[in-house]
Amino acid sequence: MNDGISSTHVRRAEWRDTGLPTLEITNRYGSGVISLYGAHLLSWIPAGGREVLMLSEKSEWQLGEPIRGGVPICWPWFGGSAKPSHGIARRHLWELLSVTTGDDDSDTVTMAFETTEPHPLRATFAVNFGASLKMTLTSLNRGEKPWVVATALHTYFDIADIAGTTLTGLENQGYLNTVGGFNECPGSPDPIVCNSETDRVYHSAGDVILTDRTGNRSFRIAKTGSDETVVWNPWVEKSSRMPDFGDDEYRRMICVEAANIPGIRLDPGQAHTLSQIITPL
Repeated sequence: MNDGISSTHVRRAEWRDTGLPTLEITNRYGSGVISLYGAHLLSWIPAGGREVLMLSEKSEWQLGEPIRGGVPICWPWFGGSAKPSHGIARRHLWELLSVTTGDDDSDTVTMAFETTEPHPLRATFAVNFGASLKMTLTSLNRGEKPWVVATALHTYFDIADIAGTTLTGLENQGYLNTVGGFNECPGSPDPIVCNSETDRVYHSAGDVILTDRTGNRSFRIAKTGSDETVVWNPWVEKSSRMPDFGDDEYRRMICVEAANIPGIRLDPGQAHTLSQIITPL
């Protein structure tokens, strides 16, 4: 036993000399890296495969600033409904609760974060590194009155070329289009392709298949405890306005996020669990 780590597959490290503490996981299923800062998943490479998660080369690697890419945790609010944008969870160090190895030789890292502002809440985040990558975020209302908690696992997928990438599973699903306003739109019978700025909240609890034709790979993105799927790509103009994102990096990423927006109402003592499971096909 070493500082909560009970697995020989996991070691403490630091992310690329940034000073941010991480855990590095290497097992028969592949490798991964998660930071205690924001409980932020930085890397996942399935055995025999390539990096699944995209990190911006311009990300700011310092305490108090969010990391651009990987899997930011949006909690306990989403977007700009309050400050800072996407909540406070991704801007604080989390407590490491445990690191364990299962009977199937997969490894699970569990972290927690508590806050009293704007309300007493606790988040627990568990990541299982196995044949699939399973992320589980549990929100607990520790206060004495009901509270609405919004959640999202803001997953940045590394792709070879956005022009050769499609999403299936969201056909005929209505969505909220937040580019240029907030407009409800009917679904399309066609797979999703991004050829301009895309920022949509699909009203869907189903699986999504991401196909990266240029990179010759695909993934099933399943989820539970989620009624919305966010699809995001900033495209040309917005990329140029983002100081922590390269002008051309939109070409090699797409976000597909399990989310609950505007949120889940939790009574005192009540918890809600959101999960996202990524499986190479």
